[in-house]
Amino acid sequence: MAEENQGSFKVTDRRLFNPDGTLREEMVSQQAVESATAAEPRASVNQTAAKSAPESAPARGPLQDNSFVMEEQALFIELVMSLAQQAYFFLGLIPNPETGRPQTNLAAAKDTIDMLVVLHKKTMGNLTPEEGTTFDEVLAELRMRYVSLNKQMEAAS
Repeated sequence: MAEENQGSFKVTDRRLFNPDGTLREEMVSQQAVESATAAEPRASVNQTAAKSAPESAPARGPLQDNSFVMEEQALFIELVMSLAQQAYFFLGLIPNPETGRPQTNLAAAKDTIDMLVVLHKKTMGNLTPEEGTTFDEVLAELRMRYVSLNKQMEAAS
């Protein structure tokens, strides 16, 4: 007979958030302990990295003054704006760089707007207020411009 404890293992929940979106108490206390004990070594590591890094590259440390969160937020807004720019291009609001004239492709504009809608739905509840506001405004403007242009093209045909 095999022993019952032979294959035992321990499961540790390392998720940062509860199902309702609040930060788990264990993570708050663990982060406080880690930041208090590692503050001095982290600072010396960052200073060493800053000295050895090229002057053009900024020194980055893990979660240094919420810079990671700010950078992540900026990157997300940049992603949204990049997709919005593609939609503006397809709506003919941005001229083609090769010809200098606007070109309209409503099918491609609709596909790009639909991608933004899916991204908006998938990130719902995980956005900062600034990200959410930017995303909502961009989507509202793109939808209105698409509908307006679509009506103009239907009337012209």
